[in-house]
Amino acid sequence: MKALLGKKLGMTQVFAHDSVVPVTVLEVGPCFAT
Repeated sequence: MKALLGKKLGMTQVFAHDSVVPVTVLEVGPCFAT
């Protein structure tokens, strides 16, 4: 699988050591593998 379709729910941030990383929150699924 090379792609997933989803809906953007919003943005948040993750604190890592001495920096802040922006993160996009997505809703994806259900995903079926055949």
